[in-house]
Amino acid sequence: MRNGKRMGLAIVVVLVAQILIVGGAMAGESSESALVEARAAQEPAEAPEIRRLGKHHSSTDKSVAGGGVILGGLVTAIFAAVFCYIRVTGAREAGLISSSNNRLSPQLEKKLIRWNPPDVNWLKMNVDGSCWLHTSEIGCGGVLRDSNGRWISGFSKNMGYGSSVLAEAWAVKIGLELAKNSSVQNLSLEADSLIVINMIKNGVEIDHPLFPIIAGIRELAAKNWNVTFSHTLREGNRVANLLANLAHKSSGLQVWSNPPSVCINAVQDDVKGTWLPRGFAG
Repeated sequence: MRNGKRMGLAIVVVLVAQILIVGGAMAGESSESALVEARAAQEPAEAPEIRRLGKHHSSTDKSVAGGGVILGGLVTAIFAAVFCYIRVTGAREAGLISSSNNRLSPQLEKKLIRWNPPDVNWLKMNVDGSCWLHTSEIGCGGVLRDSNGRWISGFSKNMGYGSSVLAEAWAVKIGLELAKNSSVQNLSLEADSLIVINMIKNGVEIDHPLFPIIAGIRELAAKNWNVTFSHTLREGNRVANLLANLAHKSSGLQVWSNPPSVCINAVQDDVKGTWLPRGFAG
């Protein structure tokens, strides 16, 4: 019904614009006839007809052209206003614009994200990879927590050199191994690399460069325990991101029984359920 009203409004405006154009053309013709008659009365009888017509056209052409420019601008403005109205109305009906002040609604203006704890009797492993683009040095990190956000263990590992996808894949594998060695029975593993999560869920071809790592992850997940893999955004993966960055400052594997100082604020925010805006870099 609302779409029909918008279409009807658009049709009405088009008709109005056409009427304006036709009216403008008729007004131009009337002005031209009046000027011809006025000049004919003022010109000497012996003046050639061609001379009168020549003088007449030089002035009326400017008048008609000016009227056409004005009408053209008016029509353009009408069309712009109509389609602006249609788009704003549609956005308001979709809930993207507030009807009171025409401002973007909160869900479009700012997306809020937080770390979500696992279910009771489950543990969550958040992992992340880090790659320094200027040197191609890579590292990874992860943290294992319970449904109350309590820190169980964490890790950081310097992986040498490679790509960001390689770092993300290694983060999942090492995090999974750490959880399995800790006798975890129900594990929810989260990473902020959708590419790697999809590789794990769907598998990769045997000639894929990451096949050995992905196959190892899938094989370990299929053992006698419950494992789920899911994607999260970076803002919901802050602690793992900090641990992955910390890996560049160490050599080999570092296991953290307590959160390092660089992670304490982020850990506390996760326990409190703090919401963060998309793009938060802290």
